[in-house]
Amino acid sequence: MIIPNPTKHIEKAPLGKAPLPQPRFTKLRQYRFFSSTSPAFGILNDFDHMPTQCPYTAGAEFVLILTDPVDSSTCHMRVKVLEAYPFTKSQALKVGILGVSHGYIAKIPQTAFLKLYDRRYLDDRAPDGDHPWDEEKEAQAQEIDGRIQSRLPNPELLAKSLGPASPEREQEMLESMYFDKDGYKDELKSVEVDSDAVNQWIIEMRYRSQTMSWFYTECQAYHQLQALQGISIPRFYGTTLFDDTSELPAGIEPEVLGILLEFVDGMTLEDVPDTKFCLARHPHLGQAAVDCFDKITRCGVLHGDVRLANIMVNDSGRIYLIDFAFASFRPSHVTDRMWEQHVSEQQESIEAKYLLHKRGFRDGTPPEPYSDRNGNYRRYNDFIEEEEEEWRLKYYEPSDFDEALIRHKDCNGKKSASWLPKWLPKYKVLVERKIYLNELSIRYRQDFESTT
Repeated sequence: MIIPNPTKHIEKAPLGKAPLPQPRFTKLRQYRFFSSTSPAFGILNDFDHMPTQCPYTAGAEFVLILTDPVDSSTCHMRVKVLEAYPFTKSQALKVGILGVSHGYIAKIPQTAFLKLYDRRYLDDRAPDGDHPWDEEKEAQAQEIDGRIQSRLPNPELLAKSLGPASPEREQEMLESMYFDKDGYKDELKSVEVDSDAVNQWIIEMRYRSQTMSWFYTECQAYHQLQALQGISIPRFYGTTLFDDTSELPAGIEPEVLGILLEFVDGMTLEDVPDTKFCLARHPHLGQAAVDCFDKITRCGVLHGDVRLANIMVNDSGRIYLIDFAFASFRPSHVTDRMWEQHVSEQQESIEAKYLLHKRGFRDGTPPEPYSDRNGNYRRYNDFIEEEEEEWRLKYYEPSDFDEALIRHKDCNGKKSASWLPKWLPKYKVLVERKIYLNELSIRYRQDFESTT
């Protein structure tokens, strides 16, 4: 089976096997990268208004324990928060590297991107969110925490032991991170505290489970896509924990997991203010984004969260895919044909093309005339006519059928009608489009991949 992330809803059971049980919280908006050029830059987080000040603010300094993703060696690193971006499903920070205990300084630039998975500061935990967090509620949960032994993986051991894993091991780990309150039924019965405290503990455990699985899945994706780091995805420098032996800002929890990534100085395609201006400088953007999704599937990874907010472009025009918390992976026993079929069923490339078309980064693929099983082309006609006129007239011309509607009568005298195609493709233009997109792909590889 394809290894799914249990926090990501999957429409079809991968390769004939049912997905893992789903946690209760299914609001799956991911964090977004922002730069100072992004329209969203500078928006204040709702957490600034909490009774306890959020510790992840510009100017904050702390010491991290960084674990190398290749050999699992560790070092201590002092970082300073340069910018804190709006929080959604993680805490996104641009950090400056102030000092490293040994060896790593040659591998890591002076500026990096720190992504933290702190359950307390997710978007739906803000004061106006679905499950607001505050110190009083945390104290309630901690009261139960002190009496019940959690069966979730130890964060410290998890952060320091993450290396390339087999798909079967990935599945085992993800299952170990799934929280089911029924599994703690006997322990909860023996705890003599009020129901509010129990309910809050359950909420915190579910969020702890989710953030842990997001962290683990993203780490495994970067391991599996190592060949594409710095080319189509950011470089992955390692996993992080806070060093609780150092002086940390108030509010820092040592159990919070994180990853340190290459800082991409650019913006997401969702935040590009002027698509035409951007394409005038970088006409390859749309096709390069499609090619990136194809590259990761060839490496055995499905992204799991296809959105323009998860496609970045830097100033030079290089495209990066980001956010792999909902990725799924190809097991070793799955054949090429089975994987290709699964990739086709998930339709990530088609979804990316559709989104890029709607924002004007890439013309949508013009379909050949298609009909239903009764030979009716009505859906095809509706699809073509609902598209923008500029696109329609560029790739299609009106058909010259004498009649657009054919009427039928069966042996019982029942009448029906079938539509013929109202529009036919301009086949020369379609061929020219394929040649143009292929040229863009070749040029992009020459400009951005041959020298990497």
